[in-house]
Amino acid sequence: MNQTGKTVRFYVKTLLACNPCGPLVILNVREREKGVIVTINFLFRKPKFPIICDIDGYVIAAKSISGFEKQLSTYNIHKVSRYPIVDVTGEGWSFYPEHMAISPLTTKKKWFKKEVIAIFNNRKNNTSNVTYSEKSISAKRYDKIFQDIVGLLLTSP
Repeated sequence: MNQTGKTVRFYVKTLLACNPCGPLVILNVREREKGVIVTINFLFRKPKFPIICDIDGYVIAAKSISGFEKQLSTYNIHKVSRYPIVDVTGEGWSFYPEHMAISPLTTKKKWFKKEVIAIFNNRKNNTSNVTYSEKSISAKRYDKIFQDIVGLLLTSP
């Protein structure tokens, strides 16, 4: 049971696709009993959380899949688009809203410190005008910068 007293059901589904190895397995499918149901599927494997997703310039962060589902329910998502996601290791992912799936199959596999900072600083949902300094980023580790940005995204309105 979740915090609201409603049950959360877990399912495992199979996505039939043109794959020489057979059907793709979608992992960790959740259905929430709320007004808006947002269900996220994972193709092949899951990203390492926390993650940052850029939805048409609106940048969101999540420390878990349930946090990502909650964040997505507040945005209007175009079903025909593909949105980039970056995880804490710097690996690139893609979010396909048509299938509500996160996949490691993307053209941008590695994200660098400066690119993550640029996405954060140039976001459209920057209501408090908070930016991350690009000074001395060579002295900071990628995961430290990433965690700082996730913290800023989760605390800023």
